Amino acid sequence: MSWFLAFKPSYMVDFVKLSKDMQRRVSQAQEALENAPISPQGNTIKPLKGYTNLWRYRIDDFRIIYSASPEAQVVQLLAIGPRRDIYKRFHHEDDTSIVTEERYFGPDLASQLLPQQIEEPEWVRHPEWFSKRQTDSKRLPERLTPSLLRQWVISAEYWEVLGACETEDSLYRADIPNEVLEKVLDGLWPPTVEQLATKPDYVLFNPADLEEYAAGTLRSFLLKLDNYQRPLVDWALNGPTLIKGGPGSGKSTVALYRIHSLISQSLHANRALPEILFTTYTNALTTFSESLLEQLLSGVLPSEFRGLPSNVRVSTVDKMCRWIVKESGLK
Repeated sequence: MSWFLAFKPSYMVDFVKLSKDMQRRVSQAQEALENAPISPQGNTIKPLKGYTNLWRYRIDDFRIIYSASPEAQVVQLLAIGPRRDIYKRFHHEDDTSIVTEERYFGPDLASQLLPQQIEEPEWVRHPEWFSKRQTDSKRLPERLTPSLLRQWVISAEYWEVLGACETEDSLYRADIPNEVLEKVLDGLWPPTVEQLATKPDYVLFNPADLEEYAAGTLRSFLLKLDNYQRPLVDWALNGPTLIKGGPGSGKSTVALYRIHSLISQSLHANRALPEILFTTYTNALTTFSESLLEQLLSGVLPSEFRGLPSNVRVSTVDKMCRWIVKESGLK
């Protein structure tokens, strides 16, 4: 049985930093992990010492670190890079180090990031912090040049504002979307294993998709559903359904997966594909959603389909209103 591949956002940043040849070899390794991620293979695949559910895949002096869940048949790709840098993130010395205690990679690991409770907040003991404006913000470890931002697949519209950032404070104050800031932070300060445990997962439908992302031909990836979202995907597919949630709760992600379920249901029953309309508010989100849908449906639709079938329409609300008026024949 083929394993399901998911990856952390910072894994994308690690991947795009690699040479083209190494990216190709990593894609081949990811394909191998779909079939046998927890079967030791000489010096290539081994458990990572110090952890009960982490493994490492060796490619010359580079290491892929991943988590494997046999119960769910899921592989989480966590980090890829030179051995010394990767092991430092996971508090691991080398492949021959002696480990006395093993930890489990998961949400509980993130609890080590929580600050220890103290009798009084630290700022109470430092009144001088408020006596004058602080001007000693740390400088960024490297300049955010266009070439570096291009390598990290940051849109050119943010190069100017990011290029003007020289300190941590100026970076956090920059007028950029949160997802862009997160990508820059992961590039400047790759997350430790504890920080990785708090990050969401993305779906890797095709092991070679990360190469397309690095080349700029693939815009983004679909978030992996969590335990609260998953039951909503197949619920009440035969009638009207209302799903409510706050900003960032994943409503659009659930809607995309429901399109997948509706089409899969029709194909399984040998029925004609349903007419599906997915609406959003901006042209940018339309393009983004189309890209995600193409990835999601690639393993379901027959091979003769290129892109989305005509039955599936992705459009802004404004364009749909204009289309309805035009089709009515009225001015």
